[in-house]
Amino acid sequence: MKKVTERIRTAHLLIRNQLPTDAHVRLQVYDLLGRRVATLVEGKQLAGYRSVLWEASQFPSGLYFYKLTAQDGGGNQVFSDAKKMLLVK
Repeated sequence: MKKVTERIRTAHLLIRNQLPTDAHVRLQVYDLLGRRVATLVEGKQLAGYRSVLWEASQFPSGLYFYKLTAQDGGGNQVFSDAKKMLLVK
């Protein structure tokens, strides 16, 4: 994983990342209390650039976190990152 960026506009979140190799990827969104509110990606992705859009209009304004993890074919974690984001409507 090289780069993770996020942008929020009109209750949408765009997360971009780059996979240097094929990996099993999981991208989940959590609220301030640590409850998972969305799973945006769960599965194998090929190497390359990716972007995921979270349509968050059904969620209240507030602080959220997302966690992106990637595992190789053997189940070994090769990348993990968590970021915070502020959803304002």
